[in-house]
Amino acid sequence: MTTTDDELEAFLVNLEIMSLAALRAEWQTRWERPPVLRSPRLLRHLIAWRIQAACVCRVRDVQGTAYLSDSFGTRKGLARSVRA
Repeated sequence: MTTTDDELEAFLVNLEIMSLAALRAEWQTRWERPPVLRSPRLLRHLIAWRIQAACVCRVRDVQGTAYLSDSFGTRKGLARSVRA
């Protein structure tokens, strides 16, 4: 594993055990005002989704069909999002 992988894994492990208040603080640090949710599970999933969505690259194949790809740099992008 690389340092990037280790950082990402550590963040995801920590995300799983964060309280609702800690999740809201994490959201506020990254994206300003957190959503008004009372479910830690839902907020946890939203944080993970936003980090993933920020790193996914849109690619078009030869026929022009759009698909999502784990292309070069995605892992580094995830790591940058985790550190943000």
